[in-house]
Parts: sequence; C-alpha cells; structure tokens
Amino acid sequence: MDREKNFIPDDFYDFIVIGGGPAGAVFATLVAKEGYKVIVLEGSKFPRFCVGEIIAPTAIWRIWHRLGVTKEMMDPLFIQKWGAGWITPNGTQFNFDQDVHPEDSRCHAHVYQLDRSVYDEFLLNHARDNGVTALEEARVEELFYDENGRMNGVSFERHGKTFEVRSKLVVDASGRTNFIPRKLGIRMEIEELHSFACFAHWEDCKKDQGKNAGDVRLLFTENDLWYWWAPLKDPKSSIGIVANKNVHWDEYSKDPEAFYEKWVLNHPFIKKRIENATRITNFDVVKTRINQASKDSALLTNFHARSSEAVGDGWVLIGDTLGFVDPVFSAGLHVVHGSGMILADAVIKGMKENNLSEGFIEKEYHEKYKEEFQDVLFHIQGWAQLYYNPKFVDMFLKWGNRYPKIRDMYIRTFIAFEKKAIKEFSKFFLKIFKNVSHKSGFKLSVKK
Repeated sequence: MDREKNFIPDDFYDFIVIGGGPAGAVFATLVAKEGYKVIVLEGSKFPRFCVGEIIAPTAIWRIWHRLGVTKEMMDPLFIQKWGAGWITPNGTQFNFDQDVHPEDSRCHAHVYQLDRSVYDEFLLNHARDNGVTALEEARVEELFYDENGRMNGVSFERHGKTFEVRSKLVVDASGRTNFIPRKLGIRMEIEELHSFACFAHWEDCKKDQGKNAGDVRLLFTENDLWYWWAPLKDPKSSIGIVANKNVHWDEYSKDPEAFYEKWVLNHPFIKKRIENATRITNFDVVKTRINQASKDSALLTNFHARSSEAVGDGWVLIGDTLGFVDPVFSAGLHVVHGSGMILADAVIKGMKENNLSEGFIEKEYHEKYKEEFQDVLFHIQGWAQLYYNPKFVDMFLKWGNRYPKIRDMYIRTFIAFEKKAIKEFSKFFLKIFKNVSHKSGFKLSVKK
C-alpha cells in the first residue's frame, strides 16, 4: 500500500532515486540507514506484474544481511529454492544444490523463487521502514541543471499535480525504461544478442514435491528458443520463452498470444505441468506497462542494452539502467542488488568527505562495479548466445556430470558468481570453444 498517497515532497533531498525496483530500493535503504534524506520516485503502482523471479546466488544473503532482510521476513512470502537444473533436447540433465557458502554464517543453503510483484513491494516498504520517502505513481518528466550544468533535480507528475525537487545527486534506477540514458542519448543496443522474451504466470501447475518444489529448470530445444520454468509460492508458477529474434519474430509479431500458447505446449516438460493449469496474466499487461513507462513498444524485444556512460555531473546509473543482458540463473538480480550496494557505499563515503563529484563517483562506484561484475556480465552475454546451440550446451552439461572438478567450477560460476571461478571458467570455456566451435558452425561474438 502506498503510505504517502497525499504526501507533499520537500524541495530538497540528499538523493533523488528514479525507480523503486530492487536497485533503487537497495541503494535508498542503505543510504537512509546512515541518516541521509532520500526520495524514491516510482512510476508504477505497487504491486505490479514483473518478470525476473529467479534469484540464484547464495551470496545474495550477504546483501539481504546488509539491508536487515531476514529469513523470518522472507519465509512467509516465497517458496524456498534449494537447487536448479538444465535439460537439453537429448535428455541430458545437470542438476545441483546451491549450498556454496556453508562457512558464511550470513548465508543459507537456499534462496527463494521471487514473485516480483510481492518482492518489489516488500523491498520498497522495507526502504520506507528505514526512513526512505517512496512515492508511487510518480512519473519523472524533466531533468534540472544548475548554472554550472550539473544535474541537480527533477520534475515529476503525481495524481494530476506536478512537483519539483532538487538534490545533491540524481540516481537513475529506472531499469529498462532507461530514463536518463534515453534523455541524454546514451542508451546502446547490445548488437550481438538477438532475442525477445514472452512470459506469463499460471495457477495450479503440477509441481515437484518436498525439497525440490522450488527448483527452477532451464529447458533447451532445437528450435532456436529456450524456456524457463520457475515455480512460485502456490498457486503461481512463471513460464517464459526466450526466442531467437532472427528466426521467430515474424511469427510472434503476427499473434503473440498464439505464439506463446503454441510453444508452451510444444515442450513435453511444460505441457505436462500446465495440463490442468490456468494462465492468469497476458501480454497486454506487459505491453501497457512498458508503453506507459517509455512509449517504446520495441523495448519488449530490444531488451539487451547498455549505457555508454555510467556517471555524469550530478547523476549516476545503477541496476538494469546501466546495462541489461539475458540473465542466466538471475545473475541479473544479483548484479542489480550489488550495484545499489556499491553505489550506497560510495556516496556514504562521499558525503563524509563532502565530495560527490563525477570523478569521485566514477572511481568509488563505477570502477568497483566493473571490478565486481564485468566478468560476470561478459560471461552471461556469451552464454546467452550459446543457449541457441543445444549441442554445445549438451556437451557442457555432460562434462559437468562426468568430471567433479568441472561440476564444482560450474556451480561456483553460475550460482556463487565467485571471481576466481568465473576467470577459471572463462579460460576453460574459450579454450574448449576454439577447439569445437568450428564443428558446430557456430560463431560467438562478445564485446566487453
């Protein structure tokens, strides 16, 4: 529930945050905990339908620990997830448990399948509980600058009224709406990736029982598309299709509903799960939300993007606003949370030193963000392309099943996102790819 329905904002805040999703909420919470004045401007009305339910790395517990989010808070809201797995057309399966940080008392062996409509509202309300002013249905319209050209505020429309607020720093956490990047003309497509996604929530799907009830599955095909199956807290489940745009876009664009219905029934694993289920969301919900946010219907298809700049004079980008690639086991959410935390640490230090200059934020935030996540994003971008080569994926999964050392490397790469494991995997991956890619006729094109 929006607790500030009739709230009149002050003229000045230390920080303005555009967007109340996980990146914005994490940043705002951590900064407000230090006593700074923060306002979050969220264009939607929560709860709102959102995809991106899969969160894999057990390291996310470390961020929740910083936020003050506890297991006792999460357990009533979401189904526990203890593992996950891949399945290829040849029947090869690679299943795993995700207890990769047993030595860390802050972490648990499970995470959660997140119903994002519930999770995002929970996280924004948690920010409010920690002193953040968060306004929903607050649509940012214009950016303001001081006499020296430094960005110092925004105007926003809410409930038919227009307000202006100023700040020391404007933080864009608007996600794939890309508010500041679009305003400044710095949003760039990731040309190497050619895919689109369609997805929906279902009720009363057939689910596994016991400890495996929350396990996500990624299902590969020989049809230039792959699926995710993400069981949510009863009675919901999330089923999505990510397809090669060069192959499937014409069919999808003619009738999105028919395309989705056709292909979810085409995979035996999915077909069995939805036999007695009901789809409870449709594509109009997604299109309407995206169009309202950005007036760009193509955003649903061209969702692979990055910004050519991360920091400017008086502004900074975090989360999906800075860059979005096809998430593998929701590295996306892990990166989103992490970016908010890294920026919070940077500006807290900057406030104490009276320095929020562009150079300071670049050094203390963006350079550390790249150090933490660039290899992860590079690694994901490569795998997003390989998902359309089932033979290649099948080979990798068989190696993981056959060799314990490789299996451990996979888990610590895909689940823990450990830097050492990612670098080790990258060397292994590139070496193997050079040796076998010519046989498959598949080309990999990835730019850092």
